[in-house]
Amino acid sequence: MNGDKISGSRVLRCCRSENVSIPKSFGEPRSSSPSRRSRPLVDRTDGDDERGVPRLFELEQRDRILPKRLTYVRKNRMNKSSWRTHAFSFCSALVIVLNCAAPNTVSADEPPRTVRVLNKGVGGNNTHAGLARFAKDVVAHKPDHLILYFGINDACNSRRLIPPDQFRKNLQAMIDRSPTRSIVLVTPNPVIPEYLAQRHPAHPHKDDLQANLDRYERVIRETAKQNQLLLVDLHKLVNRHGGATLDKPSLVRNTANSNSRDGVHLTPRGYQFLARQIAALLKDRIQPGQTIVCLGDSLTYGAHVQGAGTATGQTYPARLAELLNAGK
Repeated sequence: MNGDKISGSRVLRCCRSENVSIPKSFGEPRSSSPSRRSRPLVDRTDGDDERGVPRLFELEQRDRILPKRLTYVRKNRMNKSSWRTHAFSFCSALVIVLNCAAPNTVSADEPPRTVRVLNKGVGGNNTHAGLARFAKDVVAHKPDHLILYFGINDACNSRRLIPPDQFRKNLQAMIDRSPTRSIVLVTPNPVIPEYLAQRHPAHPHKDDLQANLDRYERVIRETAKQNQLLLVDLHKLVNRHGGATLDKPSLVRNTANSNSRDGVHLTPRGYQFLARQIAALLKDRIQPGQTIVCLGDSLTYGAHVQGAGTATGQTYPARLAELLNAGK
């Protein structure tokens, strides 16, 4: 304003010319001894200071201004710099409050939400154990898609054996309790029988462990068909890619590719192979922001690879997350 002083009367004239509502008590003198409740909302300007800056209005009757007695009172004179600092602080606080009031606002530049994949594999689990933790590890997360990968321990672990008929019932119970109908069943990969027979000498079918496992694979195929569910027949797919052999290219761990007489768990390439099969089934069904729960035993857990027990590293849930979120 070209250096002119800004008087209280000039503020009044400007406000009236712009049709701004002004409290009736603006500019009125204080009473000799006003009570706290009778003090006006705006006390007075009482003129200008020697630098031409109007004095701040004292804001009384705090409960009428903001909830929780949030007030701004400044009784001392402030220079221009101090005034600007407090005005900026107030505006910054107001922006924060408004942002908190609209937490679902998404910036146009914000990337799309990613697909969330949860690794709920536990080593040594059979379908009985999986059913026991189904509410906590599946239902509680309200997944949009569910992957069930059981059978190895039910059929081959001499300390966790479940008869085929009970295996079918347990599998069906998980399907019935699932909060989603988008379910993928996975047949167990083929195993190396000679390795397993050495680790489980008391197994009733130790002389033909693979043939015994085949009975559980048939149950899974039949259950998927009866319930019209998606199926990844990993047994057949691995056999088409060389099978569970003692050679180094095998997708199942052996002494040649991992220096271990394992014969059950997949190699990192094997987990990647499994993730690709599942991603191919889900890619046209999945939506950004949806959740997938991978429930199973140590093969879901990711035994002997990086990121075991998580959806990071080399586990099949980790590889699945990478494939489904590629380019997002």
